[in-house]
Amino acid sequence: NIRLKDLDQKDKVSELAFDLSLCKSGKPVNSKDISKIFRINSEDKVYYDYAKEIEALNFSGKGFLTGSIDLMFCDNKNKNESRWWILDWKSNWIGTGENSLEKNTCGPNNYSESNMMREMVKHHYLLQANIYSVALHRFLRWRLPNYSPKKHLGGYIYLFLRGVPSEREYEDNSIKKTVKVPGLIINSFNQERLYELDKLLLEGKNE
Repeated sequence: NIRLKDLDQKDKVSELAFDLSLCKSGKPVNSKDISKIFRINSEDKVYYDYAKEIEALNFSGKGFLTGSIDLMFCDNKNKNESRWWILDWKSNWIGTGENSLEKNTCGPNNYSESNMMREMVKHHYLLQANIYSVALHRFLRWRLPNYSPKKHLGGYIYLFLRGVPSEREYEDNSIKKTVKVPGLIINSFNQERLYELDKLLLEGKNE
């Protein structure tokens, strides 16, 4: 149970910019090879099905991949015992009334897990989250003594701002408890997927 407002400055990094070097050797990274990595765990139906969406993007590239992570934070004051998490803010509208002729209805009850996951797939946030995981992995490997991915990596959190209820709304049961806290997608990192994606981005696809 962590509240963002209670995080100490030394326990978080805001707006971390990164430049990931791509394919120092081998062929350029392409969407087909990335899609294979997303099929690693066939029991994870969301990721397995999403792999088709990645392959359909039909891209390739090399050089540097630049980005910025909204927030990274650790969940324990003891850095040796803490896990690090990625948090990304999203303002996606999930509801009705997107034009002036309709009544606006957009709030926590619209942000069920299934609705948010559709947004995660539609806007390729799943791909974004896994690229961010590689950036976090390389950052901690560089900066955290005795770093162990299995021990120190937590996962990713996507916070849909329009779907997060106020404390009052949550406590007085005025919202449907379709998920533990509406507006939040929380997933742990898949270690095998992380390692394979890190390797692919760094080395490219060997001949």
